[in-house]
Order: sequence, then structure tokens, then C-alpha cells
Amino acid sequence: MSKLKNIRRDPPTKHQEAQLVAWLNEWALYLELYAIDAATREKEGWAGTAPVDVIPAAGQIRLFPPVSTALRSRPVYVAVLQSEHDNCFLVAPYGRFAIPATPGELSTGRECAAVRVLCLWNARALPADVLRSTWLVDDMTSLELSEAIAVHRNLKKGTGLPEGLGLRIGPPLSHPADPRQIYINREDAFWDAVLSETCNLPRGLSLTYLPWLEEPRDRREMRIAAEEGAVYAVAKRFSVDNSDAVIVVSFDDEDRTCRFRVQTAEDEPCAELDACRIETPGGEVCTIEDCRAAMKADHLREGFCITDLAGRTLVLHPLN
Repeated sequence: MSKLKNIRRDPPTKHQEAQLVAWLNEWALYLELYAIDAATREKEGWAGTAPVDVIPAAGQIRLFPPVSTALRSRPVYVAVLQSEHDNCFLVAPYGRFAIPATPGELSTGRECAAVRVLCLWNARALPADVLRSTWLVDDMTSLELSEAIAVHRNLKKGTGLPEGLGLRIGPPLSHPADPRQIYINREDAFWDAVLSETCNLPRGLSLTYLPWLEEPRDRREMRIAAEEGAVYAVAKRFSVDNSDAVIVVSFDDEDRTCRFRVQTAEDEPCAELDACRIETPGGEVCTIEDCRAAMKADHLREGFCITDLAGRTLVLHPLN
């Protein structure tokens, strides 16, 4: 059997290590405060004047009014990056932390806590009509705008960054168990909710699919060559919205069963989803008990969803 080519990954710099430690401290504090504040969060509301109808333009910083469930949960500031086709604008949200989490987040150098980090990885196209209903709060400098666009192009097209900008973006992200994966999935889902509620855009299908069940494949490729008759169990990991649980789904080729395991990011058993149900479009159901569940693979070909005790569908995001 041919050997795999050596995979080289540059070690993190001292600056990146310090950034990651600082961000993880902020993340830990956020999780503690989020848990404490959960009981009162839905009762809070905002009061304020209606947004002034100002024509959107590149370089503006705008604030969404609290007109929906998602937008009432926290202030949402965006930077308008550029005009797009179909009367839309590319916008990027500002993050909730002071330290960039990934190479797709840029430290702006501003002192105001609400606009210290710009999340270019989460940039979306928004209709001009939606932006006209937001508050214009400030303008970016021409340098700020050009730096933001440079980071966005670096993410999308791999173009180089201007000198010095590399020190103002976050550290690399590669490990599927990194807590930043959960953060990214939560922020992505939050923006999906904002778009759904303000632009009447669909939030996407609730079904989750297992890629290795979507079409038949040569099972011989999944066996370990050095062990006769051994089975190679592939696995897929998912994070869960508003939860620290990670769901690991593995495939046992021998009895064609998919096994679900619920654990923490540190691979410890997690009972948070016990009593939740795994359901398929065909009507098959199994319940998570003692952090585990299992279902025949053929039942899962059309996808599955996981519902809690109240019947609400949990939103899953792939981590690998």
C-alpha cells in the first residue's frame, strides 16, 4: 500500500498562541454568563426610535433594530462592504468578542466594544430594502474598508493580505474538536435566523444527511488492508445549536447500523440529549439513552432529525 505524502502544517506563532488563549478566556466567560442569563433573556426588550431611512452605501456601519426574536437577543452591527447585483449589498457582522477567533475575523482597531472585531467569514448579501430599515451609526475609513475587503478576498480567493494585516486576524483553525467550531456554528445559525426573520429567507432543511449513506459504494474501500475481514468504521461529528454537546455518528458495515454517541468536546459522555428522539422521514424513531442510540443504516438514507422533549428540532452542524 502506498504511503501518504507527508502533510506539513506550520506551527502557530507566539502571537497566535496568545490570541487563542485570550479568545478562549472570553469564550469561557461568555458561556458562564449565557447560562446565568438564560432565564431572563426572553423577557428583555429594547426601546428606541425608528431607523432613519438612509440610502445604503459601501463603507457604512449600521445597527439592526430589535424587531425579531434573534435581533432582540443582542445588538447586531454590520459593515457594508460593497454593492452586489440585484440591488443587494455584501455585509459582514461585527463579533461579540474583543479578540479575533479565526483568520476570517479582523481586529478593526476601534475602541468601541461593539465594533472591535469584524467577522468576514460570515459575510452575507442583504437586500437594500432591509438595510434601509437599519440605523446608520458611523462610516468606515477608506483604509478600514480596504482592509476588510482584503480579508474577505483572502478567504474566498486565496489572495494575499497587505503587510501587517496578518497580525490582526485570528489564529488558524483545523481541529474538529476546537471550541471555536461550536462558536462558528452558533454564529452561522444566528445569522441564518436573522435572515429568516428580516428577509423572509428560508433557514434551510431540518434534515441532516450522512454522506456515506447517500449512494452505494465499494465496501472493500472501507476495510483495513492489513487486517483480513476487519471493518473500517467511518464517523461524522456534529455540534448542536445552543448546546455544548457533540454528536458522533459511526457506521458499522458488518451489521449495517449507524451508532450515535453524545459527548463533550473533550470526548467525555454527555447526557444532555438523553430522551431526545432520532427520527427519519420514513417514520423510524429511536431514543437517545445513556448518551447512545443506534438505527439501521437503510432507515437513514433519506436523512434524519433529532427532536427534544418538546418536539423541537435540534439544529446540527457538521464538524468534519
